[in-house]
Amino acid sequence: MNRLHRTFIVTLAFAGSVDAATPRVTTINNALESQASAIVLPSGPGSTLVVTLCVGCRPVSYRATALTHYLLNEKIVPLGEFKSALATHPKLPVTVVYSVKSLELVRVQAYVDIANRSPR
Repeated sequence: MNRLHRTFIVTLAFAGSVDAATPRVTTINNALESQASAIVLPSGPGSTLVVTLCVGCRPVSYRATALTHYLLNEKIVPLGEFKSALATHPKLPVTVVYSVKSLELVRVQAYVDIANRSPR
């Protein structure tokens, strides 16, 4: 065997052993951000959040569960309070976190300056 073949075989063996030892990375949750005006919030567990990410894009939906959290300024609030905050701030950036596997909502969050009721 010439030197090039031996190097290739050693590299191949090393690559095979690294691949087997390297842990597989799995994405559990994903997040997207959109303006409040592009999001239709769920009515409660078992209903869906619908978001249109861009003009001409197809809407996507995520199912709310009893475990879905709604956060204003990093504080968990009832869905009704969250809806009220978004209704008065249509340009507010909202982050939607969902399970990649089940497409269930994990949390929906936004930041509002409570003192003067404007987005942060």
